[in-house]
Amino acid sequence: MEDGDRLSAQGIRSWLRTPRAAIHIYDTVGSTNDAARALAEKGAPHGTAVLAEAQTGGRGRFGRTFHSPAGRGVYMSLVLRPGPKTSLSLFTAAGAVAAARAIESVSGLRAQIKWVNDVLVDGKKVCGILAEAAAGPDGPFVVLGVGINFCARAEDFPPELRDRAGALYGKRPQDVTRDRLAAAVIDHVLDAAASPEDALPEYRDRSALLGKDVVLTLAGGTYCGRAVAIDDGGALVVQDSRGNRRVFAAGDVRVRGRDGGR
Repeated sequence: MEDGDRLSAQGIRSWLRTPRAAIHIYDTVGSTNDAARALAEKGAPHGTAVLAEAQTGGRGRFGRTFHSPAGRGVYMSLVLRPGPKTSLSLFTAAGAVAAARAIESVSGLRAQIKWVNDVLVDGKKVCGILAEAAAGPDGPFVVLGVGINFCARAEDFPPELRDRAGALYGKRPQDVTRDRLAAAVIDHVLDAAASPEDALPEYRDRSALLGKDVVLTLAGGTYCGRAVAIDDGGALVVQDSRGNRRVFAAGDVRVRGRDGGR
């Protein structure tokens, strides 16, 4: 890690639009989601942020590993305590929209969303979202994990990821810091978390899949069709060649002809 580029709670606070809850920064954790959950179970308030320079067990959906090298990304999780009528299923969509907004506001790069939880720049994944709901003595909470590849070259990724993973910058920028990006993520996530359903129109507008032929991989096989809609619960609606529509709440999806799709 380069001197002077360590994450700093003071530096992050200096970029926040308004004062927020506590910010915890660690050198290395297994997973920021696990660390945030432990704090939430002890009563950490809404908006508590956990960041790490590196994760040894960063994860995405379905238990997959999230590549988290030291000093190269913004790896963070926030404790969210939703209201009683908030739809927990929409936090992934709201988190993806918030991350896309933060990336654009700081870097000027155009960000799209690949259903359900990937943020893309120039067609490559630069960010992943992982929302996990749980309950503690103080009631239900959500831990929203955001992992952004801030600065990396293709060779910095494992070989199996190089064709689809990317970063905001190939080399460390002079005018943008990870503190600034982390602050933007915190601001935008907490804004979106106040009413996750309001993020759905933008989630659809930013979709990298709608209107395209896709291949959806499920436990029981694959399903091919055109991605035609995202419903009000954040599920993907796919129409096959006969005009039949199916609604998917989860699954791996790729555009046909890309990433090994036929």
